[in-house]
Amino acid sequence: VPVDVSVYMFTRLLLDGLPNQRDHDILERGYIDGQVLVSADLTGLSPEGRLIPELYELPSRERVDEILAALPASTHARLAALSPSTRVDRLQSHLYVMHGVGDCHIPITEARRLAAEAPPGVLQRYTELRLFEHVRVDQQLSRTALALDIYRLYRHLWLLAQEVL
Repeated sequence: VPVDVSVYMFTRLLLDGLPNQRDHDILERGYIDGQVLVSADLTGLSPEGRLIPELYELPSRERVDEILAALPASTHARLAALSPSTRVDRLQSHLYVMHGVGDCHIPITEARRLAAEAPPGVLQRYTELRLFEHVRVDQQLSRTALALDIYRLYRHLWLLAQEVL
């Protein structure tokens, strides 16, 4: 489940990509400021603007893909600019990816996708850890899980250090 700051940033990105300022203002009141939107507000939205409330009604995965595909080109450009996977093919150094399984800011699937899209020979190490929730240490691990993750972290960093030093 994404945390509030991630939902806020994603919402801001979606709203700022809308070409219609009226749509932006109405949806900002509802999805950023937390005001209740009335049906008159929603029926007056452009087709692009109506996609945003639909997205937040938890549609099927297939419908989410359709909604995202129908978003304005400016939104797609903003999303692409944020994603390291859009430029991983141009990487001219080795790539070491480490990600927390319980990260509620960036889903683990994004780290897996980045690793999978790396050109042959670029990805040197991919490590998933239960030790971290985003960048904070998770204190709820069993001793066995903690020991295993400390070993994984050490191995990941040792391989990286071998390349750098």
